[in-house]
Amino acid sequence: MEYICKHHIHLQLNNMRIIRYVLFPFSCIYWCITYIRNVMFDKGIISQSAFPIPIISFGNITVGGTGKTPHTQYLISKLQHTHSVATLSRGYKRKTKGYVDTTQTEITPQIIGDEAFMTHKNFPNCIVAVCEKRVVGVQSILTKHPHINCIILDDAFQHRHILPGYQILLVDYTRPIWNDFVFPTGNLREGTYAVARAHAVIVTKCPFITDDIKKMWRKKLRLQAHQKLFFSSISYGKPYAMFSKKHVDSLSKLLENKHVILITGLARADSLYQYIQTYTANLVHFEYPDHYEYTTTDIADIVNATKNISEYVIVTTEKDMHKLHFAGLPDTVNGYVIPIEPTFDDESAFLQEITNYLSQNSLKNQ
Repeated sequence: MEYICKHHIHLQLNNMRIIRYVLFPFSCIYWCITYIRNVMFDKGIISQSAFPIPIISFGNITVGGTGKTPHTQYLISKLQHTHSVATLSRGYKRKTKGYVDTTQTEITPQIIGDEAFMTHKNFPNCIVAVCEKRVVGVQSILTKHPHINCIILDDAFQHRHILPGYQILLVDYTRPIWNDFVFPTGNLREGTYAVARAHAVIVTKCPFITDDIKKMWRKKLRLQAHQKLFFSSISYGKPYAMFSKKHVDSLSKLLENKHVILITGLARADSLYQYIQTYTANLVHFEYPDHYEYTTTDIADIVNATKNISEYVIVTTEKDMHKLHFAGLPDTVNGYVIPIEPTFDDESAFLQEITNYLSQNSLKNQ
């Protein structure tokens, strides 16, 4: 049976590869369209809007998760005590349109999107705004909240109508972009020439990094002398109870001799799955698509999985926790949340780079 399953999976992967190769002509067309679009922005044929306020942008050129929101939240945590920070994103899969921010009376994941809602819950003093058009979004923030003196854009690398003061490109260590191609044959949103737009590149989800590997990445990315290169890895914070928010000092003790149910709605959940797997072999994974909106049927399936099990623990992410709660997950379940955080190889150098940008930008606006 195991052989048959592996053979079936192998055939599916081969079929996907064949389909992607068949679609190669469409990738060439897509590459040309995105290249011409970028040239029109670079030449000023299509105008860009700049603003008299520090704007830092996180983005990527790869389809799928590279860690934009965790890095956005990391920077908020570092700047919130010295700056009045606002964040702006599209609010992916929200049920609303136009500009919305967290000063509204009612805020749910359906109104501003799951990632923006998570940011709002983690940083209640930060203005979290969503808008499809980034220029309109920034204008609205400045009009409605004139005290804001720094805006962080989440996922805005391809939104070129706005010109951020500092552009940060995230690249997944496990998916080198020089081995990839543009969609649909590959996973790139645009060609690798786009790296030149970034002021800094962060290689995310890194294992142990040596100086030789750092040099290799700089060379492969074809970075110019002024472009900074940083490396970060995934780290997991202290688990806390889903409803009481009480922290647990030891994940191993929490999971010891328990049946673990992992629930994720992420672009890539393999790292979290492997992390949990190091603590227990009794692991069941309810894996849903990224930005998934849980239904009452899903909740029933999850609750049913806990029946007839004397000792179990439900583990999920902060993004999924809020959606599970709104979908009706009972507060009687034994549920815990594991925060996902980035850890920098050279944090002081990265923060100094951001500080230098903010200082120079403030001087320009005085």
